Amino acid sequence: MVLYQIKLELLYLLQHKTHKMKKLLFGIVLISLYSCANDTIEQDVQKYCDCIQKNRANNDGRQQCIDEMSAIITKYEYDPEASTKINKLVNDCH
Repeated sequence: MVLYQIKLELLYLLQHKTHKMKKLLFGIVLISLYSCANDTIEQDVQKYCDCIQKNRANNDGRQQCIDEMSAIITKYEYDPEASTKINKLVNDCH
């Protein structure tokens, strides 16, 4: 009977630690995804900035830049932190 109780307690502890490990792993994955998303924001805005630089005197080429910015806005429309970062990066490229 005592061994059975010890076994149950050990199983409980293992399950509890597994739950904590799952939470930790989930947190690490979220942080990783967020940091990758920031790199993507910078890459997307840099692509837009390059387009603007390339098409300063070309009105026809500017439509491509407008389309790129529209895609960026749509991609990050539900992320307020991304919107702030996009505004800063776009201001830096003009």
